[in-house]
Amino acid sequence: MEKENDNRNSVVGSETSRRCGRFCLGPLTFHPLAVGDMVSLSNGCRRAERTTNTFKNGLVFSSRPVKIREKIRLRVEKDLFNWQGAMRVGFTNVPPSDRSLPLPIVAIPNLTDTQGHWAAPVPESHCQAASELEFWLSGKGSVYVTSHNIKQHELLTGVNLSKPLWAMIDIYGQTCAISLLGSEKRELFHTRRSCPAPEHLTSPDADSLNSLIPVSSLHGNSDESIACLDMKVPSVVGSETSRRCGRSCLGPLTFHPLAVGDMVSLSNGCRRAERTTNTFKNGLVFSSRPVKIREKICLRVEKDLFNWNGAMSYKSDRSLPLPIMAIPNLTDTQGHWAAGLPASHCQAGSELEFWLSEGSVYVTSHNFEQHELLTGVNLSKPLWAMIDIYGQTCAISLLDGGNVMDCVVCLDKQARITLSCGHQCLCNQCAVKVIKTFGICPLCRSKISTSSVGGT
Repeated sequence: MEKENDNRNSVVGSETSRRCGRFCLGPLTFHPLAVGDMVSLSNGCRRAERTTNTFKNGLVFSSRPVKIREKIRLRVEKDLFNWQGAMRVGFTNVPPSDRSLPLPIVAIPNLTDTQGHWAAPVPESHCQAASELEFWLSGKGSVYVTSHNIKQHELLTGVNLSKPLWAMIDIYGQTCAISLLGSEKRELFHTRRSCPAPEHLTSPDADSLNSLIPVSSLHGNSDESIACLDMKVPSVVGSETSRRCGRSCLGPLTFHPLAVGDMVSLSNGCRRAERTTNTFKNGLVFSSRPVKIREKICLRVEKDLFNWNGAMSYKSDRSLPLPIMAIPNLTDTQGHWAAGLPASHCQAGSELEFWLSEGSVYVTSHNFEQHELLTGVNLSKPLWAMIDIYGQTCAISLLDGGNVMDCVVCLDKQARITLSCGHQCLCNQCAVKVIKTFGICPLCRSKISTSSVGGT
């Protein structure tokens, strides 16, 4: 477990991104937490959609600071002509993870009237569905935009370049949905580009699901069951707020997309972490949010390799690169607690749970009973789970088993189906009916992408 601290050079504070090479700008997505109340994210946080029953509450930010002259490419996916005005773009030197929720309802004037925010509207004629455009910041503090139907146009001037800057987009008015297509920065002899961000969930599509599960009717009044489950966004705890869909929901839990060891790659919606097999170290990963006391975190070992000694360890804002291992590099510093697991309990296919209770860390799995790993964890501040994919352990997946809720429709069977928005809220039978009849998540009302529906 890890204590919260106020290190301003941390990953969370500075939104540092990983780079895969000298000419890579790092992954670029929408920030997963700092989003307007009416926005839902999908496609690995690269598509943002605002509900069509309002023109406001559509703010999104980039997941990392952008470079001077880094051209950010967007595509308008959906528009609606019953509102006036369209998308606004700009930049801010206020980190997205430092913002309290809910966000302001519009960028102009709510944010532009405050220090550290610059934004301007893009003409409606340039924001029609399927339009693609680029915007960027020049070395003199001017913001430019261009697209297939407009030449380079100066939107605004006077941006302060003395601090890191995040892209800021207001999905406003007629603009209802946008996709982030990446970015590039042209240098004298080469072009640097953003690399692909981790893909969202990839699993059987709805047709495959339908062939495996018989269609059955919903239990009770389905409209009422769906309507009563509006998703709420609570106030920030530390800087790692997660979205909760109800009183009994703990919020989504993934590996943090930025704070990862140098040899780790994330996939499956940041729920699978794999360390390269040519080393035993540099395998640190963190939870995406603080965990609760007695919240059981479920893991499955996906891959092991027996040419190293030792196995995974558990721990309790940091700069990159991360330390090469948890013990002793982190446990010798304040606010970190860790213990190693026997290699015999971390073989491929093993599933285990670990949790914190009254300052002690416990672990259990299918092949050994509850065991106290360590004591003395300080509970006075929020705590993040932290795992060192060490030694023989090469790949792990974060499971939903410890946080399985009842199906929100029938309220009888366990929810085993994970939708493209990340909510695991439907049983197998109700999932088919909801996908066919409604096509939206019962909790957040995000459109269900049938190619990203997963089951356990």
